[in-house]
Amino acid sequence: MASTAATVGEEDNKLFSTIGDIACSHSSAPQTVESLCMNCHKTGTTQLLLTVIPFFREVIISSFSCPHCGYRTSEAEPAGEIQEKGGKWTLQVTSKEDFDRHVVKTKYATFRLKELDFEIPAGTGKLTTIEGLLRTALEELQETQSAREKVDVETAGKVSEFISQLALCLAGLSLPVTVELNDPSGNSFIENPSAPKLDPQLKVVRYVRSEADNQNLGLSKENAVAEAESSFEQPKGSTIGKNGPVDEGIEKEVLTIPSDCPNCKYPGNSEMCLTNIPYFKQIMIMAFNCESCGFKDNEVKGGGAISAKGKKICLKVPSKSDDPEAYEVDMRRDVVKGTTAGILIPEIDLEITHGSLGGSYTTLEGLLQLAYDKLFETDMASFFKGDSTTSRQRIRFDEFEKQFGMLLAGDMPFTFVLDDPLDNSFMYSPTAPDPDPRMTTSTYERTKEQNDEFGLSDMNTENYVSEETAVELAPSTMGSRSITGADSGYEPSRTFLGVKQGKVFKLGDSGLGYYDDSVSVKSSIQEHMKDLQVNGSATHPNADVVAAPDVDNM
Repeated sequence: MASTAATVGEEDNKLFSTIGDIACSHSSAPQTVESLCMNCHKTGTTQLLLTVIPFFREVIISSFSCPHCGYRTSEAEPAGEIQEKGGKWTLQVTSKEDFDRHVVKTKYATFRLKELDFEIPAGTGKLTTIEGLLRTALEELQETQSAREKVDVETAGKVSEFISQLALCLAGLSLPVTVELNDPSGNSFIENPSAPKLDPQLKVVRYVRSEADNQNLGLSKENAVAEAESSFEQPKGSTIGKNGPVDEGIEKEVLTIPSDCPNCKYPGNSEMCLTNIPYFKQIMIMAFNCESCGFKDNEVKGGGAISAKGKKICLKVPSKSDDPEAYEVDMRRDVVKGTTAGILIPEIDLEITHGSLGGSYTTLEGLLQLAYDKLFETDMASFFKGDSTTSRQRIRFDEFEKQFGMLLAGDMPFTFVLDDPLDNSFMYSPTAPDPDPRMTTSTYERTKEQNDEFGLSDMNTENYVSEETAVELAPSTMGSRSITGADSGYEPSRTFLGVKQGKVFKLGDSGLGYYDDSVSVKSSIQEHMKDLQVNGSATHPNADVVAAPDVDNM
């Protein structure tokens, strides 16, 4: 049974091959099918190629050609699911070489040349280069120019002027220019030749889709919510949907939530556990292990509030020859890497942006090994060593791999920087709470771009009711109320100032503020009425008709 599952998993992994593997393997040739030509309505040939683009995802490339009329077309579509957020790629083209960058443009994406105010609308998916996109548009404009001159001479003159400007741009004579690729599905891509380092010319922004974008993508919010509610089964001991603070006992309990394996879709269980790390904060550790295909995954998320500032942890690790004992201690340090954390090692010019390696709870050695495997032991490496790369790129990547290997072997000292804008990362210090001689920790103010990216700019944690609304809702006059009145203990407050004993914060008849908790008031009045009786005999003149008032109906 296990061998069968392993065989199925291996076959699934071979479904998508890299461009380098396809070039070296005849078994991974494109699939050919006959299809109808939409130009002459005769039989043509469609070729399908399934591959993986490094630092991106799986794509399906299709190419059609008709031997009868010569009609040709090609498309590229993502083979995965629509991403959680849309994406916008902005590239500053400063040299003619930048036009050679590969581009994946899905059918939902728009491509814009900002300086010429030229936009290629959403339509056919493409796997090409920036030059390929613009040159195809240029050729289409030139082909229809003669017909345009017969219909509207003025418009044809403007188009002719634009064609000249676009030709100068492609020749590299009117640089720099800015290109924008906007895709609500988040599945488009512009190549970063400096990967895995950051590209100073390329800016990627993820954004929340609008309702119109969701409709264009065929996404229905109501159906998604209904499907999630119908398929979710609350596990035993779960606190999901319960109000109030987290029970202290939950920190020692492992919660199990049914979920499907992301690799083979076999039903499994995700396990979660809350724990407190000394000198840090509360975190949530999540793990998944598939019994069918053997897929394993783990993730770490912050369990508390978002910190007001970001945090940067800097550790100077010596080489084995300089200080063997310190090297071993540093490589075994526990590390909590949040999903928003980035990694920087300046000695080998390595920079990993936040979210690239996900969230994990491991050691420094384990985290470095994970980064090494992602770069050199997966399909990404073939992108820098395949026949499509230049000799200069291959030499530079081989040198980078050699330096990273020396770092892991302890042959060179290095500086490890863990930068987390949300302060959800941590590195163990054996001298805590005293200062660590090789590790420094600093906090910093987040930039506006970071707050926008993490959705913090629009987050409101106080003043839920604006001052204008509170003034309108508050009565102009307040009469005195008896001790049994509902607003007798009203304390006006524009914001929530914390929990107060016997009080509840709400917007009531007297305005926004703290009111006596009706349950506490009723209990205290009942106790007061009991004190009016001694041994069952009435000490009040009207004790036989006196009863505790119903505070809830006042």
